[in-house]
Amino acid sequence: MTLIERLLREIREEGPERNFDRETAAAWFLIQQIEKGSTGEIVLREKLAKHVDLQNALDPGKQ
Repeated sequence: MTLIERLLREIREEGPERNFDRETAAAWFLIQQIEKGSTGEIVLREKLAKHVDLQNALDPGKQ
């Protein structure tokens, strides 16, 4: 399993109503961070958590 897959699995919503757009956005976010030079798993996990928190704050369905 790759680093990206591990991190995405940690934030994946369970059930039939998974948000594939959100998962895709998270995957692209991680790819961009790696391309910018962030390769440490802990750093990427922290950045992804902040990214997901921001997405949740902007999503009216999550409030």
